[in-house]
Amino acid sequence: MVGTEKTVIYTNLVRDRSIFLESFKLWTKRLIVIAAIIQFFCFPTSENVLAVLLVIVGWMCTDFFVLNKYTISKYLFSTFIIIGYSITQFFIPIVFTLFEGKPLVYNLKYPSSVFAHSLLALFVLVAAHYVYISLYKSEFFIYLSNRIRLGLAKLSLYKPINDTQGWIIGCVGLMAMLYTFVESNHYDEMLEHKGAWGKFIEGLMIYAYAPYFLLLRPIFDPVIRITKKYNYTPIVLYTVIMIVVGLAGNSRSIFMKGITAVAITYFLGLLINVFSYRIFTPKKILLAVFFILFMSGPLADLGISMVIVRGQRYDTSPVELISRTFDIYSSKDEINLFKKIATKDFHDWDETYFENIFLARFSNLKFNDLSLEQYYKLNNVDVTLQNYSYERTMALFPQPVLNFLGVEIDKSHALQGSYGDLLYYRTKGNGSDFGGFRVGHFAGVGMASFGWWYLLILFILLVPCYFLNDLLFYKIKNSSQLICTLPALISIGSIFLFLGLLSNNIENPIALITYIVRGWPQLIILYILLYHVSRKISNIFTTK
Repeated sequence: MVGTEKTVIYTNLVRDRSIFLESFKLWTKRLIVIAAIIQFFCFPTSENVLAVLLVIVGWMCTDFFVLNKYTISKYLFSTFIIIGYSITQFFIPIVFTLFEGKPLVYNLKYPSSVFAHSLLALFVLVAAHYVYISLYKSEFFIYLSNRIRLGLAKLSLYKPINDTQGWIIGCVGLMAMLYTFVESNHYDEMLEHKGAWGKFIEGLMIYAYAPYFLLLRPIFDPVIRITKKYNYTPIVLYTVIMIVVGLAGNSRSIFMKGITAVAITYFLGLLINVFSYRIFTPKKILLAVFFILFMSGPLADLGISMVIVRGQRYDTSPVELISRTFDIYSSKDEINLFKKIATKDFHDWDETYFENIFLARFSNLKFNDLSLEQYYKLNNVDVTLQNYSYERTMALFPQPVLNFLGVEIDKSHALQGSYGDLLYYRTKGNGSDFGGFRVGHFAGVGMASFGWWYLLILFILLVPCYFLNDLLFYKIKNSSQLICTLPALISIGSIFLFLGLLSNNIENPIALITYIVRGWPQLIILYILLYHVSRKISNIFTTK
């Protein structure tokens, strides 16, 4: 942000951290009760009633064990993982299906299993969190945490960036996106054929969103800069560039991740009362209405237009792809026709749950349903899937590490498809199905790979994940105020949806191993590198 700055120490802008939290608990419970009553009366099938009851149990569990001031303030991001899971698996489905005039179990073939597995996974999340908290209070864990935090502090993880650094880091991430597009012809490929260099570039891409967090500085900077006049022109122009880049690469996630990251960060700031809990002001209500209308209207239609032209992205120039996208966007007939076709199950793999494609990125229970459906067709633990779980997990490690460990696997084969592809292939027996990158879900894939043991695997691996994520925030000395690190905010979508579509952990519980040994370290190492490089460049332009 550009303007005349005045630096002040950020002390304790909010006196009571529980004000918004208590309001949030009250209103979510009210909305769930109201939604449940409407679901009971409008869609009184036995499957829908049972699903509603399971949702109520799940939210009650979250409300009682997780949504409290102590747990959030002491174990912020590990708690936020559970909150995000419950919101996306229970709250959003029961409330927002009604907005689309649908029952909770809309288009689910095995609704009872879907919600039963979601509830069991929640129990595992909560139980693992309880064990993690118990371990965290031990002398060993206290010592380990303090030593790691001291080391990370020396590497400048907990130092906030200035505005110039934010823009430098953002531009580096944006250039990584452009490079990925040039090399792979679109943004969704992982550049695995480029090896370590490709993964390095891919890891930088997420930092393209850094400039947006300058608008929410109090959540990551204990020293705030109060500007007399804000100039939003740079961030608006940057957003336009991001949208153009997304259109050129036919990747709606490019601009969607930025919007959702800011929205989730603001919600997190409300929970820890970095931002004012008095959100129901005329200005904020107007902004919220505008945001909802924009997401559900123009932006949703733009996303559908991109999906319609997706098949042309491999043999069409970026300029032509943008032009074709806007042609379809201006033709509402094609968009409406696509919506009608998308709601009909012409194929064995129909992912339709929410009509709004952006809402579906947050909470699509059809992924759960499809994976469980394939598992029930197998009706047993599949050795091929079990072996593939091992191979795919190992394939995500750098080749030098695999060489050192003496592991020989075909990385290109392991990464050319998804767990959803292989699960579907095992029931259909068609090799051409592998490589479509269908989104599997840890319930069905877990059952097919490990049986009910998948819940134990999830339980064990969640504990270190909780520990690592809670290293990404700290308390201001002599204050109860919480400050988040920028890497945590940059990846806030993956934390909030830790077992969801915006992370790499949705398909198989064993994927958490990759997060522990590669995903989290890579996020931190790249940030520390970017911090120091951007700091040096920033010092050149900053008057000392």
